[in-house]
Amino acid sequence: MPFEQQMEELKRRKEKALLMGGEKKIAKQHAEGKYTARERIDKLLDAGSFSEVGMLNHSDMPGMQDRSPADSKVSGYGMIDGRPVGLIAADFTVLGATSSRIAARKEGDVRTTATRHGFPIIYLGEAGGARMPDIMGSSGLASYGGGGRSTYLEHMSRVRKTPMVMAALGRCYGEPTWMACLADLVVMVKGAAIGVSGPRIVSLALGEQITDEELGGWELHARVTGMADRVAENEDECMEIIRTYLSYMPSHNGAPPPAGARAGRFRRRHAPHFRSAAGKTKPHLRHEPDPEMHCRQGQPLSHQTALRPNGHYIARPHRRQGGRYRGESAPL
Repeated sequence: MPFEQQMEELKRRKEKALLMGGEKKIAKQHAEGKYTARERIDKLLDAGSFSEVGMLNHSDMPGMQDRSPADSKVSGYGMIDGRPVGLIAADFTVLGATSSRIAARKEGDVRTTATRHGFPIIYLGEAGGARMPDIMGSSGLASYGGGGRSTYLEHMSRVRKTPMVMAALGRCYGEPTWMACLADLVVMVKGAAIGVSGPRIVSLALGEQITDEELGGWELHARVTGMADRVAENEDECMEIIRTYLSYMPSHNGAPPPAGARAGRFRRRHAPHFRSAAGKTKPHLRHEPDPEMHCRQGQPLSHQTALRPNGHYIARPHRRQGGRYRGESAPL
């Protein structure tokens, strides 16, 4: 094939990948008040900083090449406030962003590379579970991420060297749920849901109808399970929360926290005189250096959690339930 024809073919494939699932599915996404995966990336990252990997990927299942642009995941690297991050965005317009072998290998490559270079990892979720028949059965599951026990464990390991953020921007079933379990910060947009399986499967199993909200909506995870650390009114607010969170965190475990903490005064009068006495937490937080970002604020917690420019601050108020940990108050 002459060089000019190869360049035309490359251009055609890139245009197809950028169109994602097609104009109708993009319009449906917008009609529901949601951004597409690529629009979310543009909202989150510094302008013009995104460098995509695997744009021309597609499913390895016969006959699925033209139906799976980028194999439902848009991944790569970019900058937030001038600091590099690794990013994975589920593209719901392509086969419901279901998980598959090729997409998993791409995701694994981004996570491995980001960890090696000390970049935070961000997962923008809105997806169904595993794609059938790609991941069907034990052999299909073992092929996830390239195949092999060590590969699968590496993808699902909670032991990391860099911060990880997960945003639930719609219905998140299957893989996005595991990413939420692994993440240091989970942000849910109102109307989103997180669960192992979707309502259709659960309804069949239980013999009764159940909604997304009942199964794993933002109110359940923010007020009962403790899965959601912050709740956003919309996707724009969600992106701002992510940017703010990362501004408080070092890029990796070998880096110092970002500078900027101002000296604060600790007021001894707020501390109880005896270990068995009840004490208040908020006065301490007010007089600690810059506790600007509160997590799970305004919810019925037995603990108050806040972030400041030099890391986490976790306080235990004995006046509420004796300071005992519960699901919704488990520390970050």
